[in-house]
Amino acid sequence: GRVLFRPLSAAEMNVLTQTANDLERQFGQNVEGAKAFLAVGESKADATLPATKLAALTMVASQLLNLDEALNK
Repeated sequence: GRVLFRPLSAAEMNVLTQTANDLERQFGQNVEGAKAFLAVGESKADATLPATKLAALTMVASQLLNLDEALNK
């Protein structure tokens, strides 16, 4: 699926990639914090996925979904 009406520019993709890498590094320094973050909400996190990567990508997805440009129906 698509989150935005338009594709991301190369510069925007670079920012998102760097953000994901930075967040994964930060969560890697606090794995218990990443697990606590993923424990919030109605759905349980997939325990087979690395918590630090999943937490980082969850944050990036949240950033995208909070853009004014995000598609919603």
